Amino acid sequence: MQAYRSLVYAENVSFHSNVAGIQGGGVSLQALFIASKFVANMANSTGGGGLHHTGSAVTLNSSTFVGNTAGSDSFSDSWSNAGGGVFGQACTGPMEMINSTALSNVATGRGGAVVALSCAVSLTGTQLKDNTAQVGVTRW
Repeated sequence: MQAYRSLVYAENVSFHSNVAGIQGGGVSLQALFIASKFVANMANSTGGGGLHHTGSAVTLNSSTFVGNTAGSDSFSDSWSNAGGGVFGQACTGPMEMINSTALSNVATGRGGAVVALSCAVSLTGTQLKDNTAQVGVTRW
């Protein structure tokens, strides 16, 4: 799912086993997600196995990121292989994770769970567990 210059509201939605050649295996947009699931998605380049957002704000409330993957090449120090669960950059508003979970996500580069570049990040009641990356599990 990709939305350009749009705001998406999604509640109780699942994104499962999607593959993106570039960014956001599950989703690439500005959005509010409530009780949504991002499971086993993959972004081969530009990061964000479950969710990728650039120049936007994202709120994830009671949402789950499980087994998502960012990156497929061997250049492990690259930002393009970052954010197994969530990747955000140049945010126009906060990247918020409220009562959410990032579990067993993988990045072949940086940040297995979450990567935020030039973003304000807020984690409230959120669990980051068993995520893996070559460089740092969570980066901002």
